[in-house]
Amino acid sequence: MVSGGSIRQILDRFGQFDETLVRIYTIQVMEGLKYLHNKDIVHRDLKCANILVNTEGQVKLSDFGSSTKLQSISVSTSDVNSQISESSVTDREIKGSPYWMAPEVVNGLGAGKPSDVWSLGCCIIEMITG
Repeated sequence: MVSGGSIRQILDRFGQFDETLVRIYTIQVMEGLKYLHNKDIVHRDLKCANILVNTEGQVKLSDFGSSTKLQSISVSTSDVNSQISESSVTDREIKGSPYWMAPEVVNGLGAGKPSDVWSLGCCIIEMITG
């Protein structure tokens, strides 16, 4: 159970975070993204409203309604078949919240692991500025 609310709600109530708290939350979100990305899952809607905080100060990613699993494609090179993971999702449908979207998503090129990292950068700015 995550009863502390979202980072967005905490920001609304108390204002911008100090650098130490931003660092603590950022490291935890990065660990969550690493877990997802190692499973080829892209969140696609990372923002402070979708990062929950429990009473012990641990963050949990939430709202996976826009998330997707990256597709693998077979590629033939010199008669050798290999599988590679695409850098972006195959459906280039724009999903997520515009203010946190990476440029490649806005431009319709698709979302991938780098676009989640962009969104995390937006969250860091959101936490620092309130």
